Order: sequence, then structure tokens, then C-alpha cells
Amino acid sequence: MAAAGVRRGTVVPVDGDGEETGGPGPAARRRWATAASGPTGRAVLGGVLVATAAVGVVAATTGGEAATTPVVVAAVALAPGTPLGPDVLDVVRNAVPDELRDATFTDPTALTGTVSRGALAPGE
Repeated sequence: MAAAGVRRGTVVPVDGDGEETGGPGPAARRRWATAASGPTGRAVLGGVLVATAAVGVVAATTGGEAATTPVVVAAVALAPGTPLGPDVLDVVRNAVPDELRDATFTDPTALTGTVSRGALAPGE
């Protein structure tokens, strides 16, 4: 046990029960006085960094790739009012949020006979 006011790393004489003896004597042993406290800020930061690294390794090894779905996009630049069909459209795999999945097309023939409402760049 460290006596009050004793700096960490100071050697103090103690008896067999760990109590300070007040001075050297035949039964006195020397022990390092240590602070009975929790981890230091540096140790906590080290633990956080190790945990973050572990999460990064797991994410990197599990692929981390988002699920993709087929989506119809413009194959070429289209002006407003251009008739749509398989000749000007492509199908690509893309990550689509669940709330937009019902508003996308997966088959270019489903758009045959319709026209673009606005200008479209390739891939849009």
C-alpha cells in the first residue's frame, strides 16, 4: 500500500502486511509504492485505436460491397423528347436505395414507345 503523500516510484519500508513501518528495521522490506488508479488517458486512447483497427480489418476482409441491382440508364446523350428503346438504353448494376427500387426499370424494352422528359447524359 502506498502511503499518503508518497510519490509513485518511491521506495518505502513496509512490514509483512504491506503497512509502512516508519523506517528501516530488521523485519522491514522495501516495496515500490504504486498508485491504485485506473488506466491513464494514454492507455485508453491506445485501446480505442486498437479497437478501431480491428473494425477496419473486419470490414476490409468481409468485402464491404453494397448489394447491386440491374438498372436501365441512358447509353448515349439524350435530348428532351427523344424516343426511348433498347437502342439508346443500357442496363447496369448499381446500388439502389430501397425507397427508389420501385421507381427504377430493369428492362429497357419496358420503356419502348416512351420519350425522355429531360436531357439525359450517358449513365443517367
